[in-house]
Amino acid sequence: MQAVSPMSARNENYVNILFMGLLLAYAFLGQYLLWHIPYSFPFGGPDEPMHLSMAEYIAKHLSWPQWDSTEVARNAYGVSYSPGGSIVYWLHGLSYRLFGHHRLGAYLLLLVYLLVTLIAYKKNKVAGFLLLAALLPQTLFTFSYINSDVGTIIAALLFGLSVGHFLAGDDDKKNFFILLFFAGLTITAKLHLWAIAFLTLVWVVMYKRKVLFVLPKKVWVYAILIGFVPASWWFITSYLANDGDVLGIFTSAKAIAQFGTPDLPSLARGWADFSVNDFLTSTLVSLYANWGWMSLPLEMYQYYLVSIVALAIVVLVYKHIDTKIFIFFCMLVLANFGFMVVYSVGYDYQAQGRYLFPSLYIIVGIIAAIFIHKNVYSKMLLWLLIVLSVFNLYFSTKLTLYSYVDAFLTKPVLWQDVPAEKYTKSAKFNIDGFQIAEGKLSMRGWIFNTEKNKAYDTVYLVLKKEQTYYKIALDKEPRPDVAHAYGNKKLNTSGFTAKLIDLHMLPKGIYNYLFAVSLDDNMTFVDIGNKLKI
Repeated sequence: MQAVSPMSARNENYVNILFMGLLLAYAFLGQYLLWHIPYSFPFGGPDEPMHLSMAEYIAKHLSWPQWDSTEVARNAYGVSYSPGGSIVYWLHGLSYRLFGHHRLGAYLLLLVYLLVTLIAYKKNKVAGFLLLAALLPQTLFTFSYINSDVGTIIAALLFGLSVGHFLAGDDDKKNFFILLFFAGLTITAKLHLWAIAFLTLVWVVMYKRKVLFVLPKKVWVYAILIGFVPASWWFITSYLANDGDVLGIFTSAKAIAQFGTPDLPSLARGWADFSVNDFLTSTLVSLYANWGWMSLPLEMYQYYLVSIVALAIVVLVYKHIDTKIFIFFCMLVLANFGFMVVYSVGYDYQAQGRYLFPSLYIIVGIIAAIFIHKNVYSKMLLWLLIVLSVFNLYFSTKLTLYSYVDAFLTKPVLWQDVPAEKYTKSAKFNIDGFQIAEGKLSMRGWIFNTEKNKAYDTVYLVLKKEQTYYKIALDKEPRPDVAHAYGNKKLNTSGFTAKLIDLHMLPKGIYNYLFAVSLDDNMTFVDIGNKLKI
């Protein structure tokens, strides 16, 4: 476990140059993402306006929004992020107020991550490259826009470092205070970090019980009070914003009743439609790199390549830490998966890797701190971490330096042979998301025929100005949630999405937008009932 073979001065210089080059490259790519990635599809989803509205409210009022505020954006179910948000929205809002840019708060947290990585590297090269290798392409993308996940990453990492510091350090009383402070800091993030941090805290207390149980009672009291200092922000803010409902559960239910669209299908996926293999695959792929609205993946062979390197790193890490700690890591990841599955089956299907950030960055922080205290050095592990860091950087450039926008860009087509406008009343539909950003429109929803109880063969979005029609073919999207809600498997194909629709070419004016739907070679129109100003 001790350093066995320090590298030569020449090799050390090469490694130092490589580390600083990667660090600066990440800082550059992060700011490039900051300015160049749009909020619209395929990069952003329906949640982006909700995140953005939280920052704008705080920037405008310098206060947290009430649960029933009409100034924050909500999804179709009536839910906003005000009842149970993360303190990181304050950073987003204040940076927006001070600097006039929405995303600077997230980028500042990226710089915090890089600073922590640099400090770790100065103490132990393997630990520094471990943190650098953990800055996955998906993580870098997360640091480029307004969201609560960036707060989860930083809080989990700092908590993990404090856990490792407590496990491997010498000053148990001081380290216990630090541990409880950063445990309290996790309360300022989203609830899914709470559960993982709580399990970690219980485990570390039991692991070090022989040391902790002999500490004086006043040490315990001081430690708990120190933990409440950062944690109290969430409880006080939530209490005030939610009319005394600290967890925001009842006010979320009231928001759904007050602002939600009636009779929407559940977003949960029942056990009958749940595939463990699909869930694991989607989660792991999007943990590493599946950007935007789960729309921009890598090639499958690239995931296999990364997996081989990552597996080799796990094996070498196992050789350098206590077996009991490694077993706990495995249990923590399984618990994290378990919470995700329960959430997906009971509330909202979310096979997304970002929900593994709590366990991932707690574990990475613990390992880095142990490596620093134990002075761990492994030439093979160091070079594998370097390889993974280079992979991360290269695959991140696929999002930043190589434009995916053109591949997804769709232009409205002038519709010349328009059939007679025959409207149907047999169409049931819902638009989950409709957004225009930087002159590009994105759209997502579902539609089906109620007479035949099946999805339409084709769906077009039609923009109509006087007697001029433009049509855009919408992509089909599986919607098992709709099929489950209406008890009809034929509706699994009722979903539709619009790619990036370039509106710049259209003449200025007011447009009606309609659906043109085809079923059994019969084309009819559906009046959406809205207008669009271009």
